[in-house]
Amino acid sequence: MKLSKLALVALCAALPGHAAFADASCARPDLEKFIRDSEEDFMKSFASKDTTVLKRILADDFAIVMNDYYLRKDSFIDYVEKGTGKFDESFLGMTEVRIFGDSAVSQGDSGWSRGEKGTPEGGQFSWIDVWVCRDGNWQIAAAQFFTSVGDHP
Repeated sequence: MKLSKLALVALCAALPGHAAFADASCARPDLEKFIRDSEEDFMKSFASKDTTVLKRILADDFAIVMNDYYLRKDSFIDYVEKGTGKFDESFLGMTEVRIFGDSAVSQGDSGWSRGEKGTPEGGQFSWIDVWVCRDGNWQIAAAQFFTSVGDHP
């Protein structure tokens, strides 16, 4: 009987959503919602050029690969503030969040639109972000965005 209880405890600990936190300050009941909401704010910043949320959720050692760009935190914030992408609207699409103790992976897609000289256009990005918790603060340490081609399955 003791062995089966131990096996059950081990199984429950391995299930998604039952991850142990090495740093207790990283545990928060709304973590998945916090990450989803932060991802939505992240996407909206491309159109609004408001980098307040980026300064808060990007780790100091943040790096992003974006199609042909490799940018660190300061360069990426500058890219967004200057409106280099020239988006009129950007929005979050499908998002999946998986939590692994003091780290998490979120991935999904997002859309954008812009209208230059009366010719509207739009597109879609697929992306993946690696979140880490340091000193009780959840931040994105690494990201990759790439332009999606064609319809998703």
